[in-house]
Parts: sequence; structure tokens; C-alpha cells
Amino acid sequence: MDGDRVIRLGHRLAKLNREKRFDSVDHSVEAETSRYTDHDRFALEKDRIFKREPQLIGLGADIPEPGDYWAFDFAGMPVVVVRGPDRVARGFVNSCRHRGTAVAEGRGNSSGRFLCPYHHWTYDSKGKLTGLPERAAFEDCSLGGRNLIALPLAEKYGLLILSPSPDMIPDVDAFLGPVAPEITPFGFDNVSFVKSRTEEIPINWKLMNEAGMEGYHVTALHGPSLAKINGADPTMRHFTYDRFGRHGRICAGKRALLDSDAALSSGDEALRHMTLTNYFYPSSYLTFGTTNITFQRAEPGSAPNRTMLTLTSYFWGPPATEEIRKRQEFMFDAIWDIGVGEDAWAMGSAQRAFDAGYPSTVVYGGVEPGVQNVNEQWDAALASN
Repeated sequence: MDGDRVIRLGHRLAKLNREKRFDSVDHSVEAETSRYTDHDRFALEKDRIFKREPQLIGLGADIPEPGDYWAFDFAGMPVVVVRGPDRVARGFVNSCRHRGTAVAEGRGNSSGRFLCPYHHWTYDSKGKLTGLPERAAFEDCSLGGRNLIALPLAEKYGLLILSPSPDMIPDVDAFLGPVAPEITPFGFDNVSFVKSRTEEIPINWKLMNEAGMEGYHVTALHGPSLAKINGADPTMRHFTYDRFGRHGRICAGKRALLDSDAALSSGDEALRHMTLTNYFYPSSYLTFGTTNITFQRAEPGSAPNRTMLTLTSYFWGPPATEEIRKRQEFMFDAIWDIGVGEDAWAMGSAQRAFDAGYPSTVVYGGVEPGVQNVNEQWDAALASN
């Protein structure tokens, strides 16, 4: 961890809250609510935002050991990532090359092979077709070209960056760009998986991402719930915001940053009273403090008013004791109930209004620069050829 960087961020938070202001810009942006309902725009978003560039899908801790795999949908495509016996992480389209059935579900350990449940075609952890019943009946099918379709996957700094195209090789440093020095010192290659949950929820994918990049709503919507959790060290109202190319970060702090000089005496101590929420274009988040890390990804669901949301929790360091794991799982459930449950309720009510055609516009205020910036990036992608 870059302790000096964290301390400077803590001082910024304290200053903002003494002055009772957010990091802001001097203008608002008005946008049509059809951006959350229009089917043509929705199709264009899937094509130009989610199917053209590598994206952050999770951490190496999702598949920590050889043979570990994780099957999920990536921008509507069934995908499986697996760690091979050489400890290299690889990605594949999760579809048997015989008749298309998924070769894996959920999370687990494949013991070095994937067995299609439909007809028992078998693949190794490098995607190679290694066996099938009645092989002689398929010899004219060029079986050497019937391996699983590879999707390039890069792992560095503990991050997993997956390409939606077999022809596009991810470059982790290029993906991170100017946010790299803000992320890499924290050591995401030394974390352990705790728990994950994926659900389709009835809101547009952009709404979920917008909520993650502004602190303006936190006290209003989550205040009572956060007070129960934080007790004597409540979350302060005003947040920082930083933009790093197409990525961004908001930072929340607790009251101790104002009330105690000791809270800013070191990076480790300051981080005890801070939560850093890091957005990675187009729809991934890493939120962390000293106790745990949460990864969130919200991408287009089955319709403009549906979002596929994945939330995953990790623990700093090696696998935790049973007591700590139970505490981490409790925290995960609380984050889901508060961060997802309360946000989804608020945004779900907005989505129903948008679907009905009212109001015709919304406003992203000067205290919501992160919301302005993520929409600017998405709109720029739609305008590209």
C-alpha cells in the first residue's frame, strides 16, 4: 500500500467535510430518460461497449488453485475461466464444440478436465478436446479444430482482464492506464475469495453503475442502515471524486478522520476509516478498506430494464479462519442488503417511471461528476464506428 497516497486522500476527505462540500464541477447535465428504456440504444450498447474491448471481470482469487474454474455470463456470452496446472488463468466460451452445451456451471474444481454433460465430450484446462465417445463416427469432422473457443485472459496485479473477442489480446497496464498507481500498490494478488452472488434485477445497467460513482445519495438513502453498522464512527456525508482516464474513484470517510489526529498518523490507520470505490470502464467496481474487498459488475441483462449484477467479496491475505470467514460472509450479506437492496429499490422505482415515459429527462448535478463522466464515456463509445 502507498501509505502517503492514502494519508493525502484522508486529509482531502477531512477538508471536504469540514467545509461541508463534495468534490464537484460547476455545471449540471440534463439527459433524456429514453437512454434507460430504448431498445435500439440497448442493442448498440451491448455491441459497442461490451463486445469490443477487454474488461475487468474479477480477481485472481476467483480461481486460486490449479483446476479451479468459474462459469458466468460475460456481456451475454457464456464464459468459463480456469486456472491450469501451470497456474496460468485461461478463458473460454462455455460451449461444447459438439452440440453447444455448457461444459461447466458455477464455481468449482475441474481436476484438470471439463466433461460436457450432454454427450461426454471432454476438454482439458487448456481447452483441448481430449476425448469423446464413438470417436470414429466423427473423424471426418476435423476434431483437431474442435477445441473450446479461447477468449484471451490476462492476469496481473491480482486482476483478471478478459477479452470479448478471440482476436483481441488484453494488456492489463494499457487497460488500467493512469489509475494503475492508485490500484497496484494495494496487493490484490494476496486476497482470498469469500462469497459471490449473481442476480438479474429490474433496472437498466447504467443506473446501477451510476449509483456506484456518486456519494450524494449515501446519507439520504443508506444513512440509517450505515448508522447501525458503523455505530460511534459514522460515515461522513461528503465524498472525494477523482477521474483517471475512463476510470474513476469516489472515497468515503468516517468521522474519526475529523475527530482524531491519530486516524491520519499512517496509511494503515487512515484506511481503517476510509472506503475506496474504484470504477473501471465500462461496468466494474472494486470497493475496499482494511477489512475486505468487494467486486461488483453490472452489465446489460435480457432487456433495457434488466441488469445482470454480480457481487463478490474477498478477504485480504490467505484464507481466513472459520470465525473470520463467517464475519466476512455476514458483511457480504449486509453489503448486498444495503448497497444492492436499497439502491435497487430506489432505482427500480425510477425505472418503472422511465418505462412509463415520465419524466422525460433527468439531471446529473455538479455534485455528481462521476455520473457525468461515466455517461460521457458510454456515449462516446456509442458514437464510435
